Amino acid sequence: MSSKPVTEREKLHMLAVEKSEVTSLKPGRTVYQKRGNVLFQSDTKTALDSIQNRLDNASRKTST
Repeated sequence: MSSKPVTEREKLHMLAVEKSEVTSLKPGRTVYQKRGNVLFQSDTKTALDSIQNRLDNASRKTST
């Protein structure tokens, strides 16, 4: 079973869903962020900033 590569549009959608999920968490909740192959505990603000940066970078790639 082979999987097809993920398109830029699909990456944008996945990041938007990820942002929505983190936004819906209760205040003060901790989240885990994957950096490389390791998960690190983080707060929601840091996670949202990271997701937004990745979303901005992906949308710039798509628009060019």
